[in-house]
Amino acid sequence: MAMNVIDRDSLIGMVAGPLVWAVHFLVCYVVVAVACAFGFGMAGAGEWSAVRSVLMVVSGVALAAIAVLTLLAWRRWFQAGGFRTPKDSVQVRHQFMALGGLLLCLLSAVAVIYVTAPLFFLPTCG
Repeated sequence: MAMNVIDRDSLIGMVAGPLVWAVHFLVCYVVVAVACAFGFGMAGAGEWSAVRSVLMVVSGVALAAIAVLTLLAWRRWFQAGGFRTPKDSVQVRHQFMALGGLLLCLLSAVAVIYVTAPLFFLPTCG
């Protein structure tokens, strides 16, 4: 059922990647805030902590979800015509939404990597 919602010509299929990134960002922010408030994330920049492990797992899950959504958007784009010039307005809309979803998924993957990168360089609580 969930794949049918994403496969259809709907806005959810186009913005699914940014939604995954937004949830990832929120979860990372809340985990770090709670860990710092209760003193769980006191590892330095070179040390590894349980908080960092949790954030790496969350980031891995987010990247895997975005990878699946990217493949679905890629398939929708080729089903809509891919590089071919569309013949009617319905096909133009299908191509636009599929390509927009594909590019937003790629941008969301970069955003997840940017949110995760400070885990390797900065202390958890500064």
